[in-house]
Amino acid sequence: MRYSFEQYFGKGKSIKPYKDRSEELADRLKIVDIILENFMDIIIEHEQGLVFHRGVPMTPEQIETIYEQEPEERRIDMLDDDTAKTVERAFSYIGDREEATPDDVFLPFRILRTEFDLSEFEEFALMFSVACEESLTYGRMLGFLVQNQSGHTATFGSILVLYEAMMGEGAQYEYDAAKMDAFFFKPDQEGSVPAMRYFRTMQLYGPMRDFFFGDGESRRDKECYSRHFDAPVFFEGEAEKLARYTAESDEPTQIFMEGKDGTDVLHILSSVAAAQEKPLYLLDESDSEEEDNEIAMAFLHRLITARLYPGFVALRITSSVATDASADSVVLLERSQKEYRDKIRRVLERIRKYLPEGVIFFYGPEKMPERLIPEEYAPAFFPVPVPDRHMRQGMWEYFLDKSGLVLEEGIETEDLADRYDFTLGMIRNVVYRAKLQMASVTRKKGKGRSKKSDSVLGKDVLLPIIFRRNDADFGALATYIPAAYDWDDIEMDDNERRILMNACNRFRYRDRLDEKYGIADKNAYGNGVSILMYGPPGTGKTMAARVISSELSLPLYRVDISQIFSKYIGETEKNLAKIFEEASKSNVILFFDEADALFAKRTGANDSNDKHANAQTAYLLQKIEEFSGMTLLATNLYHNFDTAFVRRITYVARFDAPDAATRRRLWENTLPDTVPMDDDIDFEFLAERFELSGSNIKSILLSAAYMAGGEEEPVGAKHIIRAMKYEFVKLGRIIDPPEFGKYVMYLY
Repeated sequence: MRYSFEQYFGKGKSIKPYKDRSEELADRLKIVDIILENFMDIIIEHEQGLVFHRGVPMTPEQIETIYEQEPEERRIDMLDDDTAKTVERAFSYIGDREEATPDDVFLPFRILRTEFDLSEFEEFALMFSVACEESLTYGRMLGFLVQNQSGHTATFGSILVLYEAMMGEGAQYEYDAAKMDAFFFKPDQEGSVPAMRYFRTMQLYGPMRDFFFGDGESRRDKECYSRHFDAPVFFEGEAEKLARYTAESDEPTQIFMEGKDGTDVLHILSSVAAAQEKPLYLLDESDSEEEDNEIAMAFLHRLITARLYPGFVALRITSSVATDASADSVVLLERSQKEYRDKIRRVLERIRKYLPEGVIFFYGPEKMPERLIPEEYAPAFFPVPVPDRHMRQGMWEYFLDKSGLVLEEGIETEDLADRYDFTLGMIRNVVYRAKLQMASVTRKKGKGRSKKSDSVLGKDVLLPIIFRRNDADFGALATYIPAAYDWDDIEMDDNERRILMNACNRFRYRDRLDEKYGIADKNAYGNGVSILMYGPPGTGKTMAARVISSELSLPLYRVDISQIFSKYIGETEKNLAKIFEEASKSNVILFFDEADALFAKRTGANDSNDKHANAQTAYLLQKIEEFSGMTLLATNLYHNFDTAFVRRITYVARFDAPDAATRRRLWENTLPDTVPMDDDIDFEFLAERFELSGSNIKSILLSAAYMAGGEEEPVGAKHIIRAMKYEFVKLGRIIDPPEFGKYVMYLY
């Protein structure tokens, strides 16, 4: 041995606390030096340069060289009494310094010895593995000692040789292979542990290597969920309740977070974790058995990191396996559920192997899929509500401010919060997408510097994004109708227009006023608004629906009555339930055109058909009253409506056929100003002579505009009269030439 204990550890040998992990690592590397120097000295002095020892890989040529020696020379006594005593004193010295070091000083070996109940040999193996991670030189020396030139890291056999030599012949060692392979030493390059453990490499997993060498916090931050740390805790009540759930407990517990949006769930979890100064780790069950080695290793690294730096762990359930008997085959349903339940069991067994204590949170589906979770891991459920109006307003304000956007005049965060039942994740995505879209428009315009106007978010950008978030899945039951008009575009009686405006205002402020005056406490039903619009065909009922959609900035969906009706008992009600359920989730306006087909007068229950029809009407009335959104109904046959039903509609607006003055305004204003028109068209004559609906006039003018455009002429009387002729034919109306007066020549 070239150097004594005093030369390595100092002459004074005073027991001083460690200042940090680097001091302890330096002491342990000195022990590695002492042991390896002793071995190297003996080998260099031995003329054959070989060590014959159990577990040492040897070629046939090396074996032949060994057996050429005299029997007494074949085995070199690697144990040096002085070296063994020095190593023993060194370990005792390190132990004394560890004991003198306060608990708040981070010493990896001390922590791991306690956390994983490491034996002396396991700690010895870990020390040499760390040394090889610190310097390739140690790996090369170990390779030379056991004649293994292929690698530069410790192997189980090489460490065992050193340990037995230090401890003497017959030394016992305790080694929990399952534990060490799971937490400390990653598989060989082929992805598995060799059948002969002597050849098993001892290379540390990434999180464990970082734990030793000082950047463990960076590894923890990399593996844990990154939240908006400066964001307020929007779900204060839920966060406080969850904090009580997660109070100090050693019992393994599972909690299922039931919420509409996973972002809301993670916001609450991360808020509670941050308050307790703990990390939050996210796991995905689909990654646990992934064949891709990188994904599988990332899952494992996260588990190891969570064990080293304890915190909250959330497992996302991603399966879309059905949980009810609506599948075509009950046998297939039960089989798929069992397969998935077995997979979840394997995932949870693996997680609990690494994290035997504490809480595991589940999230993903809006409702806990009890049939898919093994009974032995049955969780408690924790409901996460949709944010209320005050929360939503705070979320809009926070994300707008964080993104540097301001709303244009006429848009208020209070209105956005009141109108859209969005989750935190939805609001964040809307604002960030608006920011990206505005930045994209700015780049396309080639603006060199950002102007103040570039941060003003208007309806033209905001509403299409919101409408996409509101995209409802009605299937064939309803169709989206774009909002293309405002109040100035529709011709109707001022009193009836005022009714529609009042309905919009009631809908807009309903939540605020319900809260202010306590109205909701007296209301047995929802606080939605329903409007029945009736009048002759073509008087603007559909147009009014589009105006209301534009006014409230909500998507309009027209319900297809033909798809709702079914001759089978219960099917119509099922279709209606789907429509209202989807509308409730998506913040849309429902528009029932030709609604008298659904809401006809109830009849006496003379037969089963009458009972069926009456049940449908009653069910629909119930769904409208429960619906908290806007429902529009249009009919040409008001007298067909059940009066009891009409009494329970919020507003009723009448649409009359346009009078002559209204018809003139329609003739003059329906086409945009960009369409060229002759100045000599007698709109007064057309309005007085022909009693047409607004939709008829619009159809005639559009047809005339296309005719004139094709002839590259301004729209003139001849185009209008020809288009009117086609409209009359379409309507089955008799064409009376004298009725056309001065324009009669254009009929031919």
